[in-house]
Amino acid sequence: MHSAMFRVLLTFALCFLLSSKKVIAESQEDEVEEKCKQEFGVDDSIFVDSRSEGDEDEEAFEEFDVTLKDENNENHRCFIQCLMEGYGYVKHGVLNVDFIVEEVLIELEEEGIKVDERELRRDIKFCARQEAEGKCNNTYQMVKCLFNLQKKKRR
Repeated sequence: MHSAMFRVLLTFALCFLLSSKKVIAESQEDEVEEKCKQEFGVDDSIFVDSRSEGDEDEEAFEEFDVTLKDENNENHRCFIQCLMEGYGYVKHGVLNVDFIVEEVLIELEEEGIKVDERELRRDIKFCARQEAEGKCNNTYQMVKCLFNLQKKKRR
């Protein structure tokens, strides 16, 4: 399921670079996801999928791509913005840097992982400054930036 993988990846990206903290309960996540799917008329097929067929486990997330198949489709970009707002990562189209940093630091501390808070904040702020034309495109570009930073840090 692409949206479930998106949630896993988004959470992973934000909490490894960003670790693996669930900001809201799973039942609330499901409610947010269903609301956003209905509002924007999308399903899981909107994402590029580079995973091998039948590869559904979380270990395969490295092969998953947050990129939309049709990046020009406003409903697809707005679906991502709806999720980000529903999960609390974005408020009024702006990445909630302080909230994300706080959540990441809590999770990393629980995991016993030390991180330079200034570097973490700098990375998140860098992604928060992503701008693009078109409705919901700023949020989409911020999400892609977070994933790309996370992938670089994992290498």
